[in-house]
Amino acid sequence: MAAISDRVGDVAVRVSDRVVAHAWPVLVLSWVLALACGLVTSRLPLQGDFSALLPPKTESVQHLRALEKRTLVLASYMVGIESDDPEQRAARRRCSASGSRRSTRASCPA
Repeated sequence: MAAISDRVGDVAVRVSDRVVAHAWPVLVLSWVLALACGLVTSRLPLQGDFSALLPPKTESVQHLRALEKRTLVLASYMVGIESDDPEQRAARRRCSASGSRRSTRASCPA
């Protein structure tokens, strides 16, 4: 009984002989297949945001989707505010919601 590597080698030789013998049909078929794959992939949806990679049932992703539905501006920024002190966190949230910028830093807590 021949070894597996010999049988695989024999199959590879037979396939390559057929490809060389029928070079033009193989080339045409490869271009048709490439064009068909290009058409199929051009119709796939492209999701460029990082949250598309996360599980959709995660609570944070569901909150993000709800926030995206509320904000209709495409160029909006989402800013997360984190602090151990609830008063400081609330003050920073009020400051951010009021539209204050860095130039009026005196009105916003550090």
